[in-house]
Amino acid sequence: MLHEPGEIMNKQGKAYAVFTPFRRVWQTLPKDRLYPMAEKLPAWDGITELFSEKAPVVEQFGRKKPLGEQWKPSHFGEEGFAG
Repeated sequence: MLHEPGEIMNKQGKAYAVFTPFRRVWQTLPKDRLYPMAEKLPAWDGITELFSEKAPVVEQFGRKKPLGEQWKPSHFGEEGFAG
């Protein structure tokens, strides 16, 4: 966030209802220096190990493999909600 909520208001002291006047004011205000780009993301160090492992299947958890139309991949995700 470059400016706190309520920091950029119109002449009546209210929030802008139109973007362009807001942007014009926003551009005139000073901005703090941005943080430098990270050179390394330590959280991703072990990611290559994840790709070498296969995804678990339900049988590994002691469950029966689900059968039937209700388990088709097209019933899940965006495709499932489209119908």
